[in-house]
Amino acid sequence: MKKILILLADDNSHVRQLLACLLSDEHRIVGTVADGRALITAAAELRPDIVISDIDMPVVNGLEAARQLREMLPHTRIILMSGHDDSEHVAGALASGACAFVSKGKAGDLRATFNAIIRNVLAQPTSEELVGHGMAKHEGC
Repeated sequence: MKKILILLADDNSHVRQLLACLLSDEHRIVGTVADGRALITAAAELRPDIVISDIDMPVVNGLEAARQLREMLPHTRIILMSGHDDSEHVAGALASGACAFVSKGKAGDLRATFNAIIRNVLAQPTSEELVGHGMAKHEGC
């Protein structure tokens, strides 16, 4: 079975390392970056299946990076995450073109949470919003 290609973006190196470690058993991590501009550049070059990005990053934030990536790479699925889980952050993430939002504070088992989201965003799109374990899914992704 072909491994899903994932690009990770977070300004916290520990978060990048943790996610890479948790996801590399089932997926292929093609790169990790620390800011939104580097994310856009790396995604254009690496063409990942999935981008997992923090919202609050330097240079270009995750929301703007997601908007640009949706235009550049319409088949790449974007999952945004944040330590903030208020409705404004969730709505902003989904409005920017992200297929899902993960609250860093509410995702108990990160490996299970991200693997479930990855399976869901790659499956046939539904019109329902998935909410649970700190995640939400955008319609049409």
